[in-house]
Amino acid sequence: MSDNGRRVKQRIAVILAGMHTEYTYETLRGIREGALKNNIDIYIFNANVDTDETVKHTIGEYNIFSVANLDLFDGVILFASLIQSRMVLNNLLERVKHSGVPAMCVDYYDKDLYSVGVENYTVMKEMVSHLIEEHGYTKINYLSGQEFNTDSQERLQAYCDALKEHDIPVEDKRIFRGAFTTAFGRDAARQIVESGEELPQAIVCATDGMALGVRSVLVENGIDIPGQVALTGFNNLFDARNAVPGITSVEREMRNVGETIVERMSTLINGGEILKKEYFPTTPVYSESCGCSSCADNTDEVIKQHYLNYKEKTEEKLAKGNKLAEELIDCQSISEYIKKLKRFISEFEMNAFYLCLDKGFKEDLELTDTELGDGEFHNDLKAEGLPDKMSVVLAYENGKYVYYGDFDSKDMLPQIKNQSDSSHVYLFLPLHFRNYFMGYIVLDNSDFAFNSAVFNTWVLNLSISLESMRKQAQLKSMLRKLDKIYMIDPLTGLYNRFGFAKHTAVSFGRCIKTGGKIMIFFADLDRLKPINDVYGHEKGDVAICAVADALKETCEAKEVCARFGGDEFVVYGEGYSEDDAKEFGQRFEAKLKSIAEGLNEPFAIDASYGYITIKPREGEALDKYIDMADNIMYFNKKTKKAKKKSQKEGV
Repeated sequence: MSDNGRRVKQRIAVILAGMHTEYTYETLRGIREGALKNNIDIYIFNANVDTDETVKHTIGEYNIFSVANLDLFDGVILFASLIQSRMVLNNLLERVKHSGVPAMCVDYYDKDLYSVGVENYTVMKEMVSHLIEEHGYTKINYLSGQEFNTDSQERLQAYCDALKEHDIPVEDKRIFRGAFTTAFGRDAARQIVESGEELPQAIVCATDGMALGVRSVLVENGIDIPGQVALTGFNNLFDARNAVPGITSVEREMRNVGETIVERMSTLINGGEILKKEYFPTTPVYSESCGCSSCADNTDEVIKQHYLNYKEKTEEKLAKGNKLAEELIDCQSISEYIKKLKRFISEFEMNAFYLCLDKGFKEDLELTDTELGDGEFHNDLKAEGLPDKMSVVLAYENGKYVYYGDFDSKDMLPQIKNQSDSSHVYLFLPLHFRNYFMGYIVLDNSDFAFNSAVFNTWVLNLSISLESMRKQAQLKSMLRKLDKIYMIDPLTGLYNRFGFAKHTAVSFGRCIKTGGKIMIFFADLDRLKPINDVYGHEKGDVAICAVADALKETCEAKEVCARFGGDEFVVYGEGYSEDDAKEFGQRFEAKLKSIAEGLNEPFAIDASYGYITIKPREGEALDKYIDMADNIMYFNKKTKKAKKKSQKEGV
């Protein structure tokens, strides 16, 4: 790829779901280190998902994958085994293949793509055989992952083959199919415990997460491990190694694997050759949970220190996250929201931060910054895919706030950094309400986002507070519509009596206290009845609107103009002198004459008016002054009518 004719750093997209498990975190650390060594920019698109793909929140999280424009990348690394939805995974695989970009799956095999992973079959078969040969277990249950996952298939096949080789029947009732998660481990264990059947001698789990879920249920029910039920996992995670009892598992070098993945991808991008399918070595680690001796790699003192450090950091980040939520949920406008969010930017521990919103959604939020305005709440959030335009509402780079504005969603960011400095690791995280897309945040080299699962709560707080403001924008939109119904005259667009009363109250009260002058201008359309009788009410409406338009063009921002009745209009102005009022009337006459000539109707359009300028007094209602102006108007109308009659008779 090139930028202004010069070669730029390689860009690799990393797509995954759930980055804060130890397996993912350690692998990503290796990828980051490999990117740094090879001066490669990494773009990570992460969905923090549940296993149920029908849950609307999960759908909203997966939509972050739509942001990844594969045409902008030199290579793609897909953590396929972490994507719990077959539909989402299949769509991703099709997109990757269609893009033609060099791509590699992690812990998942696809015949059309390069793949890297662990040697599942041999080590799982060896571990199940160990349970049979060393401990004499024959009633062994198995917890498997998704049926479409190749790692899951290989590990399950190893379990079945190990049983067959030892003349133990493979019973379908002993196989529980679900997902590679702790939650599924708990659910499956509850089924086993509550089934009323004899407990198995051992439970083999496809991952440590599953095993830890099983362990918690067995302990809750007073079932001894391994005395009553032995237990194994896969991945040898910290929590599994140091659980009580320690979990028998499979060791894999995740960080080294991550670094190697980047090196292999770089080789592929540069035109080199790599293995189509590469396996990394694994080793069984036998521990207390299967009946072997402990293999915990930390002393009690180290474990305690690890726990205390984790607890302290977690509590600190949770407290600040709660403060962030409290601050943002109270925001009444997008400008206030951005101002408050800036107070927390330094907590993200990153080189750069971008808050990118659907352009229409951003415009809706901007309605919270206006009182009445003419804007309408117009945006329907997308349930899948992206809008055409995005807006950067907050951008922070290397200690400074910068402005970018709108950009095409296919660009992912308003400008992709291609400078030849050290590598960047951009993390894209979705902002959504249930399954509806709001936008996303992007962080560059954020230690907090990578190191702590608490950051997921911070992002959720951003989404919730944005949705709260969206509701405020909707409410303001509805209030504007109610204003039109209850305070706006539908024919002319002027205020009606209710609107006039509401929008003059503050000024009128102020003038009473300060002794300020007001003008009341009362206008009445001449000869409306003959127009209606001869030409019809539609033409009568034309004449009424002509007077309204003349008043609109005559008024400046400070006046309040209303249609009081069928052909009656009132204008309220603060700070008007007698000369100002006289000039207002002259401008009105000129505007009405111009509008009437432009309409070229077969009837005359004219109006009579009267006005007063006065200092309102305490205890006197505005209606009193309106009646005074009305009386003057009526006198002027009679005078004008008599004058015209006299002129006609004189002729």
